[in-house]
Amino acid sequence: MKKSMALMVMAAVLGMGGCTGPASLTHSAKLSTVPACYQDETEQNVAIPQGYAELRVVSSLKTHLPGEFGLDDNGHGLPHYQLAVSIGEQTTLLQGELLQEKGSYGFFRNAESGEGMRYRFGKRLRVKAGTHKLVVGLPGDDINIEKEISLAEKSRNTLVLEPVYRLTARAQRIGFYGESSFNEGIKGFKLVLNGEAL
Repeated sequence: MKKSMALMVMAAVLGMGGCTGPASLTHSAKLSTVPACYQDETEQNVAIPQGYAELRVVSSLKTHLPGEFGLDDNGHGLPHYQLAVSIGEQTTLLQGELLQEKGSYGFFRNAESGEGMRYRFGKRLRVKAGTHKLVVGLPGDDINIEKEISLAEKSRNTLVLEPVYRLTARAQRIGFYGESSFNEGIKGFKLVLNGEAL
């Protein structure tokens, strides 16, 4: 009985395959990919086939260290903190390269000054040429940013996701208005495609 029940659950899970829309980017446990709009391309300078373009997605962001602010179930500072990228409702999760950082960035305050965990994300994709709906997000922080991108056939493109951090709650110093800090969390991204803001 237990065996047949397990088979039924497995069949139901396998039957859930298909495209994943932007609304479900924040539910990373149920993401699936369908090889319809793009394919992973790990090698550089590979010939781009007819009808496709290359899209390199990169981001560098910082979070506080795990356990620094008590209970935190968002994965901040841990390896399973991920970046989600959806193109044409096909979604993939990017694992970051982690580096613990200490210190500051000089006299003038920088939003990434202080001790924390640096994540570097990168992925090279082979995408069908044309116009696509793009959604990028952080499932752990319930963030989704939706834009439209157009990629010319056989073009090589770079999409940079620049983090936008929340403002600090403490009183501001004279001459330092609207300070932001990675310790306050990320509120979104600025998307830059080939040097131009989207």
